[in-house]
Amino acid sequence: MAIAVSAQSAYADSTPAGTAAPSATGASATPGPTSPTLSLVANVPALPSKRIVVSLSQEKLDAYEDDRVVLETPVTTGGPDLPTPTGTFTVTRKYSPYLFRSPWPQGSPFWYPDSVANTAMLFAAGGYFLHDAPWRRVFGPGSNAQYGTPGGDYTGTHGCVNVPLQAELRLFAWTDIGVPVIVQN
Repeated sequence: MAIAVSAQSAYADSTPAGTAAPSATGASATPGPTSPTLSLVANVPALPSKRIVVSLSQEKLDAYEDDRVVLETPVTTGGPDLPTPTGTFTVTRKYSPYLFRSPWPQGSPFWYPDSVANTAMLFAAGGYFLHDAPWRRVFGPGSNAQYGTPGGDYTGTHGCVNVPLQAELRLFAWTDIGVPVIVQN
């Protein structure tokens, strides 16, 4: 909880009795009470009706509508070299299909050939997406645990969240621009 003090009370407290307190516009005003007026303000935001929660430790995605899970699926997240960022983000763009082009030069251990995903949803600056991965056969715990070139069945992603195709198609249809994406350990 936060304690709020009104601006008028704050001015009144800092102005000696019998003198005028400046208003927010700079005009003089008659001072108010000498003791501050306090009000308690609940600082607890309501949960959005829709939200996506990604658990990195469980390699799992849950989509919620109100408090009800509407989709639960294993996923693959960033590997040891290119982790998925944690925090609260929002879906800012949706694409279907989407062509991924490697930002790394050929010869880099992170380079990959042009790759098409059926759907992709951008959730964080720097090119972090929720998307299907037709090149991947393994999702869930352990699918990001090995070192090596990202994109293999056990080497994780380049930081994106890979979702099995059928789950991603449902997620893509359900998700609106602005839906929060919470990525947590």
